Amino acid sequence: MTKLKTWLRRAGGPALVPVVGLLLCLGLIPFAAGAQATAPSPAPVPVAAAPEPAQTLEPTAAPSKCVDDGSSGKRVMAVYVHGDEQQSRFTAYEKRFRQWLKRIDTAFIYSAKINGGGWRKVRWVLDEKCRQVIHDVSVPQASMESPDDIAATLRTMGYDRPDRKYIVWYDQPACGVGFGLGGNDVPDWYNLYDYGPHFAAIGTDCWGWAPTLHELLHTLGGVNSSAPHGTENGHCWDDADVLCYDDESLPEGGLRKICKVPAKAKDTSLEVNLIDCNGDDYFNTDPPPGSYLDTHWNVADSQFLYSEPLSKSG
Repeated sequence: MTKLKTWLRRAGGPALVPVVGLLLCLGLIPFAAGAQATAPSPAPVPVAAAPEPAQTLEPTAAPSKCVDDGSSGKRVMAVYVHGDEQQSRFTAYEKRFRQWLKRIDTAFIYSAKINGGGWRKVRWVLDEKCRQVIHDVSVPQASMESPDDIAATLRTMGYDRPDRKYIVWYDQPACGVGFGLGGNDVPDWYNLYDYGPHFAAIGTDCWGWAPTLHELLHTLGGVNSSAPHGTENGHCWDDADVLCYDDESLPEGGLRKICKVPAKAKDTSLEVNLIDCNGDDYFNTDPPPGSYLDTHWNVADSQFLYSEPLSKSG
C-alpha cells in the first residue's frame, strides 16, 4: 500500500510535525484553521437535487433481545460522509463498512484474550435490529476540502455528543490530517480520552478495517509517548501492532518484530494488526501491579468498550 504524507499535531509541541504514513486521527483537540489534507479533492459528481430523508441522530430504544438499549452511555458511532455534489456510495459500501466494524470487534476480543485475559468489544450505537448504526451524511461540497471542515460541519449537524466517538469514512481520495493529545496518560476516569466528541476520520486511500481500528484506537488513548515502546508522534515500535509504524520518530533500530500471532489463529490478518504487542503500552485487561499500564492510561479501561460478553448485538 502506498504511503502518503500526513500531519500530526501534538499538544505542547511544534505546530505541525510531518509524518510519513497511512493513517490519521481527528478530534482529540480542536481543529486548527488552515490545516490541509495533502491529497487533491475528488471531482464533484453532479446529482439531481432532492430532499434528503429526515434522520434522527440516535435510534429509538433497541428491543429487549439486545444486551442494552443501544444508545445510552458512552458509545462509538460510524458515519459515511460525502459532498452534496457527489453521488452517495453508501449503498455500495454499507456491507463492507459493517464487515470492517465486525473485524474491529474480532481484534478487540482476540487481543483482550492474549493481553490479560477476559473480553472486550466496542460499545457501538445500535439500531432496533441490534446492528451498528451507520449514517449516510451529505455535507456542503466545500466542507470536503479538508478533514477540519468535515468535522466542524458534523458538529453543527449534531455529531457533537461528549459521550460519543465518531468513525468518519469520508469520500475523498486522501488519508487526511491527524490531531493527537500527547502526554494525556493519567489512569483515572477523568482522562480526556474517555470522553468525546472525538473523530477518527479515514479518507478513501486508507479505507479498510485495520486503518479504521488504528484511528479509533487513537481516539481511545493509544499510544502515549510515555509508554515503554511509545514514539514521540503517538505510535509504537514493537511490531506486530496496529499502532506501530515508521512515523519518523522511531528510536535507533527502527521497528522491531517482537510479536507474532500463533499459527492456529483463525484470523491470520491479526498477525500484523494486534492491539498492543505484549500488552505493555496501551491495552491490557489485567496489567501486573506496578507496571506501566497499571499506573498510566489503559485503553482496556475505556468506558467506550464492553468488558463482558454480549448476549446479542451487531
